[in-house]
Amino acid sequence: MSELPQRLLPGVPLRRRRGRRLPRPRRRFRLRVERGRLQRARLVRLPGREKALPSGNGRVWNLDDYRYLYRLYRSDRFLQEAMERHTLIAGWDDHEMVNDVYWDRQTDAPAGDHPMGDDPHFMTELVADAMHAWWEFMPARVEYDPNGDSLQERFRLWRDFSFGDLVTLAMTDERLFRDPPREAIPTADNVGPQYEPPGRTMLGTDQREWLVETLTESGTTWTVWADEVLTVPFRLGSGPLSLYPVQGGWDGYTRERMRITEQVAEAGVDNFVTLTGDMHCYIAAYQQTSYPGRVSGGEGVAQGERMGVEFMTPAITSLNVAEALHLTRGRRKRVTEPLLSWLIPLMNPHIEFFDSHNWGYSVVEFTREDCTYVGYAVDKTVNSPDAEREVVTAYRVPEGRVELQDVTDEYAT
Repeated sequence: MSELPQRLLPGVPLRRRRGRRLPRPRRRFRLRVERGRLQRARLVRLPGREKALPSGNGRVWNLDDYRYLYRLYRSDRFLQEAMERHTLIAGWDDHEMVNDVYWDRQTDAPAGDHPMGDDPHFMTELVADAMHAWWEFMPARVEYDPNGDSLQERFRLWRDFSFGDLVTLAMTDERLFRDPPREAIPTADNVGPQYEPPGRTMLGTDQREWLVETLTESGTTWTVWADEVLTVPFRLGSGPLSLYPVQGGWDGYTRERMRITEQVAEAGVDNFVTLTGDMHCYIAAYQQTSYPGRVSGGEGVAQGERMGVEFMTPAITSLNVAEALHLTRGRRKRVTEPLLSWLIPLMNPHIEFFDSHNWGYSVVEFTREDCTYVGYAVDKTVNSPDAEREVVTAYRVPEGRVELQDVTDEYAT
């Protein structure tokens, strides 16, 4: 498959047949959970797929570079067909701007993984160009004032949608307001909220308060948070030998996560679902009030109460864990795929399913009776609309219950 964006489109597309309106909420609707990035702000050089940014650099340097990348991606025929057939609720992640971008409070400017990342003036202009290019090329109704006094005031990506009385969907911006990554090694003894400084944030105060209000005051059957990164903890190891490597997710912002979790749990939000991406894996997990280990604060040794579920969508083409470790072919795949799928839930009891060996997409369907997540795998090397697909996993959540029911066999047949 040609270089489609990492999860097809940076948003949560609502499935729609050509020439027909979306089904009425009283029946059902589906979300194509392609939660990710439309393009990368750096060039990955592969044989036969050479690209050349107008600036002549290997990283984006200005608005022309961003526009070049968007035009390049939009030339893909599969992406064009997807945008013809599906309504998009678009978001972004770091690669629409700069890899691992964050807000530096000391300079009051964005920073990140870029050769000019320590130049506040350059980075401000660069992220402003990224925002403008996104606004030009993405079909989204967002508040944007290119003449705003600050970047954080120019663009409001966070917003919510209601689909009748069936679903409330809240989408957050987790890049433009986030604090820098922590420098400490993410061990069990330094990842908890008690080790974070007060005020450390991924969302910023205004957005966090809006999110909590939207989730807790939802009057629909399902309350859904479209989250850019993994919300639940992700641990490697056990006990004092544990590491929490996903510091770009909420494991790097545990104080704010705890605050949101406590407020949602206290409000008794029913049928709470989080949809996420970023790790290029398939994940089905439980949201809980606390988790084993100190990641939840204090000793944190007890399992908390289940309060919702989380589904992660995989990558269509982007590098996943198995590919990075050269475990995607032959005997290595046959041995490591079931091994990792067993080890990760063992180390993280709140995670019901994990797979990092396949590429594909997922579909989430909401009805009055249940919410269903189906993860599909495709061969990313087959450049054809007739490429075969297979079901990797499927889970159903009955309305009114926090329960992940494995229905893979039902969808695989």
